[in-house]
Amino acid sequence: MAELGECPFSELGAFFDLIKRCTHHPMELNKDGVWVEEETGETSTSYRELAEDWGWPLKNTYVFIQRLQDDGIITTRTTGNMTMISLVY
Repeated sequence: MAELGECPFSELGAFFDLIKRCTHHPMELNKDGVWVEEETGETSTSYRELAEDWGWPLKNTYVFIQRLQDDGIITTRTTGNMTMISLVY
């Protein structure tokens, strides 16, 4: 998904991508054969998917998401092989 000539995303670009991924209204999605309910401001993904899309190492992706959590910008919860990321308003 790295759209700008296959360059890795900047941290700002990655944050904007998270915002873009979050739903604008509640919905049910079928992800890999599993029905997932997403509320407004949530997205279901995985660290591996984010790392691949952003062009980052998995460890950097984990550290970035953890920093957003520590700063109170997002919350996460893991369900099976997916991570639900919620924006904090």
